[in-house]
Amino acid sequence: VLPIADKKKIFLFTPSAATIVFKKDDKQYPLAFSTWFNLEVEVDLLLKHMKEENKKRVVLAFDQDPFTQAIRTLVEKKAPSLGMEVISDDFFSVGSSDFRGMLVKTSKKNPDSSIFCFADESNLLNFLKQRKEINPSMKLYGCGDADGYVTEPQWIGLFENVDYITGLTKDKNFAEQYKKLFGTPPVLSASPAYDATTILLNALKAGKRSVDEIRDYLLNNEFNSVTYGKIKFNSAGGVETGNFAIKQVKDGKVTEKVVQWALYPL
Repeated sequence: VLPIADKKKIFLFTPSAATIVFKKDDKQYPLAFSTWFNLEVEVDLLLKHMKEENKKRVVLAFDQDPFTQAIRTLVEKKAPSLGMEVISDDFFSVGSSDFRGMLVKTSKKNPDSSIFCFADESNLLNFLKQRKEINPSMKLYGCGDADGYVTEPQWIGLFENVDYITGLTKDKNFAEQYKKLFGTPPVLSASPAYDATTILLNALKAGKRSVDEIRDYLLNNEFNSVTYGKIKFNSAGGVETGNFAIKQVKDGKVTEKVVQWALYPL
């Protein structure tokens, strides 16, 4: 889609993919923007949390999805500078059902932690079930939204001894208003989708009609958003600010520690 849209000069605005996932550099796909959470910040904060817990020997487990592979690449790049050694790096095709070999192999290397991220639900649940059988004491750290699982009694047991990072929406009224309108709580991408729509409408209201005018307008102005508060887009068309939380599952309960990061004031 992106190469075709770029060739045809079509403006694209995604609320559910970080620019680092689909752009090799700031100049690639200049008409593609995103209001999704900054993935580099998310990985930085997760690794710093692990460092605070004195984790040094890390196992990686990811599936072959562009989103999860982008996280894997960032972890491999950033972990050594924080004193962490990646002692095993495994990735799996979507729909994999057997993680036992990997779990047995890595447990012999004496890891103190594992970072996992699966876009495919069956991969995620199979990995967690088999990890519970083979190495339940190994601390797991995850990226991506696990809230939809830990709120369900049938799944929360699989997340025991798991810490995961998730994005937070700054406007606390958004979830309540969304539920009143649609009858269900919002998914994580709901507020970025709302922001992408309202920001694009702002550009149109300002009289911007061509794709180049819209792009320049987005790059040279600040905007109010429900997800982040005031934001500016970086040169890649992505967001550089945000709130995140580290959520910890222990004894069947979820606790939350809010962590913040910003290049632009929240």
